Amino acid sequence: VPAHRFSLLGMVVKATLLASPVGPSGTPSSRSPRGATVENGRYLVEAVADCGGCHTRRDPRTGAVIGQPLAGTTDFAEKDSPGKLWSPPNITSGGRLAALSEDRFVARFRAGRAIPGSPMPWQAFQKLEEDDLRAIYRYLMTVPKSTNDVGPPFV
Repeated sequence: VPAHRFSLLGMVVKATLLASPVGPSGTPSSRSPRGATVENGRYLVEAVADCGGCHTRRDPRTGAVIGQPLAGTTDFAEKDSPGKLWSPPNITSGGRLAALSEDRFVARFRAGRAIPGSPMPWQAFQKLEEDDLRAIYRYLMTVPKSTNDVGPPFV
């Protein structure tokens, strides 16, 4: 059976009518933790950046989580290439991220957008304090491993 692809109209309907916005769950701490700690990384990933909003598979109709948190994929339509999709990767300790050292992770975020059109908000992450980037990395390395492979980021 061939892979299903939404038409441009289908992607618009999916994005506007069927999906409901999903933000962070729970109540964030009234004071943010500081420093390059796992606790600060968790706060940034879950309450500030909402990484799971893109890097967690969700039901296209309800927005409910249907995959392991941060294990990748909530596809995004490419605005300049109808029929093409961005697939956010698995960022658990078992995903592609596991191959990066902490220093390479920080350098990657400092470099900004490397692939034109990427929906990742690189500009915002470029400006984070180094301790915050290190905290994010350290927290992501504690997230239970997933071997979910979403394939190439852009198809």
